[in-house]
Amino acid sequence: MHRVDHLEHRRAEPRHFVMLWTFFLFLSGVICIGGAGLLGAIQVDVYRPAAKAMLAIAGVGIAVLWPMVRLSQAAPLNPRAAFALDALVVSLPTQPVIWAQGLPWMAGWPASVSAMISAIFILWAVMVGGVLALYFLRFQRFLPRSAWMLLLVLLAAAGPIAQLSAPASNDTPMLGLLASPVTAIFEAARDRSWTGAAAAVGNQHWGVVVALALPALAVWCLIGARPTQRPSTP
Repeated sequence: MHRVDHLEHRRAEPRHFVMLWTFFLFLSGVICIGGAGLLGAIQVDVYRPAAKAMLAIAGVGIAVLWPMVRLSQAAPLNPRAAFALDALVVSLPTQPVIWAQGLPWMAGWPASVSAMISAIFILWAVMVGGVLALYFLRFQRFLPRSAWMLLLVLLAAAGPIAQLSAPASNDTPMLGLLASPVTAIFEAARDRSWTGAAAAVGNQHWGVVVALALPALAVWCLIGARPTQRPSTP
């Protein structure tokens, strides 16, 4: 017999969440790109900073706003499935936006830059989804949701904060920025026009991406090793 979820409306699942996330991405584009258009300045040197700001806002949505919304709602009946679906919902709509920036009439970034930003956004969506599922499966009984939200904010801020103490120059990669979806775009798409390309990434940058993949996959392995527990509803 089909089980009725009387708390579904309190979780905004799934269509409401999809619509809200899509609207958030659309609004960020209107604010950043549309604002430049209103000023009559869509030249590449003005468009690129606007595109970076738009993707940084999308990164805030993945690392901060999405978990904030979910931690303020009723617990899902099946955290694994719920947050796996969430990760898909928040990562897929960002992909056309990221890859479009490689077009010559847009930001004109190399495909390697788009691929890196795409990978970072996907890995962060996977990691945040896993961390949220882990909380509702194992930690919600003895840790307040505000503490878990603080943990997620610290995870997103750790790399950029560490970068503050590292030397920075045009020739030195700011790898700490790549560790956060909020700041990754500012390093991956940093102006390197003197190299003959609008932006460029190298092996060091991809090393950070590989490093991000490890906790993103590890948290889901940890969830898979735990027995399923029915979460209590607030």
